[in-house]
Amino acid sequence: MNESWEYASILGMLMYLANNTRPDIAHAVHACARYTHHPKRTHATAVKHILRYLKGTLTKGMILSPDGKHELNCFVDSDFAGNYKYSHDQDPSSTKSRTGYVILYQGCPILWVSKLQTQCALSTMESEYLVLSQSMRDLIPLREILKEIMDLVLNKNKTSPKCVANSKSFSDIITQEDESPIPKSKVYEDNHACLKFARLPRLTPRTKHIAVPYH
Repeated sequence: MNESWEYASILGMLMYLANNTRPDIAHAVHACARYTHHPKRTHATAVKHILRYLKGTLTKGMILSPDGKHELNCFVDSDFAGNYKYSHDQDPSSTKSRTGYVILYQGCPILWVSKLQTQCALSTMESEYLVLSQSMRDLIPLREILKEIMDLVLNKNKTSPKCVANSKSFSDIITQEDESPIPKSKVYEDNHACLKFARLPRLTPRTKHIAVPYH
């Protein structure tokens, strides 16, 4: 790549935007960031395309309309080996699936992720299941933070005992202000086989390679 600008510097700026205010470029920016150490002309062209898109959408943005409900919900999806048709078939990364999920609080997005999975899934069901596991690692800690905020900050009566966070617990707490529990989180998944597998009481020998890293 022979350009007058630093590839890594521009990618850092784009990643800041993608992680904070522009979820619409998260996928494209992450794809370009994979080649930071050895960018080529095609990668520079892709970065310029993203910059032109941002310039053309300066007046666009997210419209946040909180619904007033203290709910943390999550939407998950995956792309099973989505790069296989577009990357070299001998490139190991071409067989990896892409993780995508967004977490909403009061109906407003507060966290979104688009990245390649570290493990090669053998089917669409497995790739969807890996997304569920990865999204829970963000959703559960966020629920614990919400519990502490509701109990220690929004609760006007400070006589309640100190809140102790336990990331393994999904139990609801009741605030003394409105006597209503924090709603349980809803996770939206569109793969029937993945939902069936998630509800199984135990894992099978065929799923041992999932059990080791994700259970």
